[in-house]
Amino acid sequence: DPDLAHLSSTEYVAPRNEIEVQLTEIWQELLGVDKIGIYDNFFELGGHSLLAVKMIIKMNNHDLFNSNFTIFKLFEYPTIFEYTNACFLKTNKQTLLVRLNEEGTKPPIFCAPPAGGSAISYYDLNRMLVSDQPLYAFQQPELDGISSPLQSIEEMASNFIIQMQRIDPKGPYILAGYSFGARIILEMAIQLRESGFQVKEILSFDGPPPTKKLIEEIKKKDNYEELFNMVEEFVKSFGKKIDIDKYTLINKTTNEQFEYILNLIKDSGIKESYYTSFKISFMVWSNHFSVEKKYNSQEGIKKLDTKVKLFKGINEIIFNNQEKFDYGWNKFTKHKVEVYHFDVDHENLLKLPSVYEIAKIINKLPK
Repeated sequence: DPDLAHLSSTEYVAPRNEIEVQLTEIWQELLGVDKIGIYDNFFELGGHSLLAVKMIIKMNNHDLFNSNFTIFKLFEYPTIFEYTNACFLKTNKQTLLVRLNEEGTKPPIFCAPPAGGSAISYYDLNRMLVSDQPLYAFQQPELDGISSPLQSIEEMASNFIIQMQRIDPKGPYILAGYSFGARIILEMAIQLRESGFQVKEILSFDGPPPTKKLIEEIKKKDNYEELFNMVEEFVKSFGKKIDIDKYTLINKTTNEQFEYILNLIKDSGIKESYYTSFKISFMVWSNHFSVEKKYNSQEGIKKLDTKVKLFKGINEIIFNNQEKFDYGWNKFTKHKVEVYHFDVDHENLLKLPSVYEIAKIINKLPK
């Protein structure tokens, strides 16, 4: 395994008690790093969503710990020192909102997650933004492996608004969304306008709005291809490969599909300790397909008095390059859509080097 210890940007500080020792050992095992200190950052050391879920499962099954560890807290408190302090505070209040940066005098930006449901997409963006820019990101509740999923885009939007207004009750708001998240923030903007609130800016990271053409394509779309891609990515991360028979899945319930694919994963030799993290990913994606199919086009609504910035990858997103230049955002705003092109594919838009250029544009937003 590669030694990633050189990636740490902090001086090594050893664990000081039994809880920190046990956590350090879990992190070292998962990240393949020999020496992790209590101020080292999980994500800077190579952590990602799958490893985060695996870590939470390991910690919550450990005799030493209670079950108060959540993936939500890890995004907010990504060092062992911060994380243990946060987890042993006397609070069990569930939140869908990850506080990536609470500091600063600029208006906060609130980000909706892409189809995978996680706030991790915004981690690099947060590092590139000026320290004076507060940044918050929503996550889907079922990522904790316990909570029920939100059943529609409308429900996601209304729940995210409730969480957002605990931070900023009045607005005006800046909303950001990556891919599928762009449709959530448009729905948030519509609901906020109906309640008398103003969204002054939408930041779409390669996310098309719900035009008639897009919704027609989504309703016709074969979800099995995307499901296979998700499963293949999961399996590939272990250096394995499985062969899924698409026709075996047709007419099965979600649980039956899960059991069929899980058996293939078992046969591939992936360890049992990873099955729970796969189930969480599978359920998040299955719910995503379901809510996406139910959502109707919002084309024809009264246009929003909201500026829109669209950050596009070089390969225009699926659906036959629908609406071409601005994905149809001009149908939803009174303002001219600002479009920024980046020579990178959809999956890598919010990673270096393009995220550095995106952050430079966002950093110029007025106070």
